[in-house]
Order: sequence, then C-alpha cells, then structure tokens
Amino acid sequence: MAQPSLLLGSPASIVLLITFFQGPVVSAITFTFANRCTDTVWPGLLSGSTSPPLETTGFALSPGQSRSIYGPTGWSGRFWARSGCNFNGGKGTCVTGDCGSGEIECRGAGATPPATGGLACRSACEAFGKPEFCCNGAYGNPDTCHPSQYSQLFKSACPKSYSYAYDDATSTFTCNHTDYTITFCPQSNPYRPSHEQLEDDVWLASLKKTSGAGGSSMASWSASGGFQAALAIAVAVVLAAAQGGHPRFSLL
Repeated sequence: MAQPSLLLGSPASIVLLITFFQGPVVSAITFTFANRCTDTVWPGLLSGSTSPPLETTGFALSPGQSRSIYGPTGWSGRFWARSGCNFNGGKGTCVTGDCGSGEIECRGAGATPPATGGLACRSACEAFGKPEFCCNGAYGNPDTCHPSQYSQLFKSACPKSYSYAYDDATSTFTCNHTDYTITFCPQSNPYRPSHEQLEDDVWLASLKKTSGAGGSSMASWSASGGFQAALAIAVAVVLAAAQGGHPRFSLL
C-alpha cells in the first residue's frame, strides 16, 4: 500500500494538527519524518497522559536525513519540529518550537509557538481574554463558541485554514492510509537560508481517515503566503479506538 506524503514548505511556520482514531484491530502506524531543509530540524514528541510512551520524545534530523517513528495501537499525543537549536552536551534550547526541557528530549513537555516582531498579531483570545474568544467556560463547546469577526478575517483570506477552536466542519479532508511521510522543505532552495524558509507561511489543514482500505494516492498541501506569523510546526496525533474497529484519520 502506497503511503501519502505531507509536503510542508516551511516547518517552523506551519501549524499542522493531525488526529488519528484507530480501531483495536489495526496495527501500529508509521510516521516517517524527512528533512529536506538546509539546516537541522529537531522534532519533538509528546504522548498523551494515558498512552504508552514512544521510543523517543525528541531527536535531531539533519539535512537529507529521514527517521521513522511507530505509534502503537491506541497511542495518543503530538509531535512538532523545532529549529535553531543549540544542544551542548545534551543541554540547550531552540529558537522555535522549544519545549522548555533544556534537553534534546522533551520529556513530557509541549512546544512554545514563536512569534517575531512585526510578522504577527495577537489572537482575539490573547488580546481580550474573554471566554467567547477563548472558547472556554460557558463557551467551551462547539454549540456556544462560534467564529468571531477576528477569526473570520483569517478564514476569508485562507478558507481551508483552521481559524478557531471548533473549525472542524470547514477544515476536514479525507485520506485512506495508515503510514505517512512528513517532509520538511520539500523544495528547499540551497541558496536561501533555512531560517527564512521557516518563516514564510502559516498553514492549518484537516484530514480524516474513514476507512482502512488500500489504494494509491498522495496527500499534498502548500503553505499559504497570506499569513506571516512565525509559528513552530505542531503536529498533534491522537489514536483512539473507533466504533466497529474501523480506523479513522483526522488532520486538523
């Protein structure tokens, strides 16, 4: 069975949220990370509180290097790319996507999305702190939390973007595979510094796996140039038992 490839043009600026629902009859899922950037990328991994641990919580991926990570049945968690890291003797920090552990291994810590001066604006939640913008409290469900005028500005510019907490209905796509290749900088320019490529675009997409059937296809997306916020790529993966044992896949 051919495996789809997620071609990510700007690993430090793309926000990629992947959610998996895997039935008990399905075997482990394989994620292959490929670095085509001109600089090293340091993926970070975070398992859910009730999930079995993976083989690592963070590692280095040199230019041209690939590595496969196996997610056992029922695993839940997330992974993302860090850039500009400096680990001296196993200790250090990253410019983007740093998990705060002070080590190459994140050890249960998540990513901190970066922002650079003049390239981004505050979200309505951060700016006003109101539940209706943050989708918490009485607004902590899709029935009460709706798109705001601020999120709709982004949605109008990038209709397939995930613009607020419950934007699933308009940001979900399908793909019938269980193994995935995630490629950072698939068309990397050797004459352009990687840190510039990593600050080009912001992109958020959704993908749902509705069947375990085989087939040959490729899922590929390009980052949108309409957003210039420098965010670390955050790939969140959740594997849970689906009703009837049929695997489903969602990329949010």
